[in-house]
Amino acid sequence: MKSLLNLFVITSLAVQSVSSAFFTQRSNVNVPMDAAVSESAPLFSEQVQQEAEAITRPPHLRLKANPQLLIPGIPFDIAWEIEQFETIQSRADLQAVLEFPSQLTSKEAASLNQDGDFSRLSLPVEQMQDSLELTSPVELDKALEEGFLVDVFIQSGEEELLSNSVLMTSPSFEVASDQDAEVVSHDGRVELNFPAKSLPEPLYMDIRSPSPSSVDGYSMSGNPVEIVAVGMKSLQNVTEFQQDFTISLHYDPEKIYGWAEEDLTIFYY
Repeated sequence: MKSLLNLFVITSLAVQSVSSAFFTQRSNVNVPMDAAVSESAPLFSEQVQQEAEAITRPPHLRLKANPQLLIPGIPFDIAWEIEQFETIQSRADLQAVLEFPSQLTSKEAASLNQDGDFSRLSLPVEQMQDSLELTSPVELDKALEEGFLVDVFIQSGEEELLSNSVLMTSPSFEVASDQDAEVVSHDGRVELNFPAKSLPEPLYMDIRSPSPSSVDGYSMSGNPVEIVAVGMKSLQNVTEFQQDFTISLHYDPEKIYGWAEEDLTIFYY
């Protein structure tokens, strides 16, 4: 796996053109990161691209947490971006409404409403991008440790226009940066191998089901996995590495529908 792979990554093992599951048997499939790009695209492709850009796409809400792992007592940012913002910009009383566990705190306490185990906070929407800082307690209860969603809604008055959610989980692994390291997911499906000095700093990591905010489209296998890394020193999402590393996925050979191993591909984004 090339070193510039964003480890805020979703991988999925699939037979090309056929959905499949993956478990059990090891499959080491190297993902080529440096694809050759033609210097001059065919005229037809340019026409298709221009026509596609001319079509008005519906608005979409993108979310990102940084860091996207829950570290006791450490604040994290929930950032959102409204794609095609101009299509809803003129709506009256446009606001971003966030819902999250009541154990989290915010500097926007004046706008906070608590309802049982959850808090609800509304902020006016004046631009396509904004963010909110939340802080976890120093001592996490079981509910927070097991993971939770921060839900974000874009509303016009009481009418919901857009929504998305970002998953926050506690780190499952701590990885040193000064020696070879192997990380294996708890279910044994995913294995990461980092050469010594390939990591820019020691890491908190989690291997999990993807956050709703990270899933854009669909998985051919129906079994995607998300790998999240946060620097222990920087407390920021880590997205670049100093050397190549390897991702191995395990699969059940009975569930590849008679295809050969060389027909399997790891898709990532």
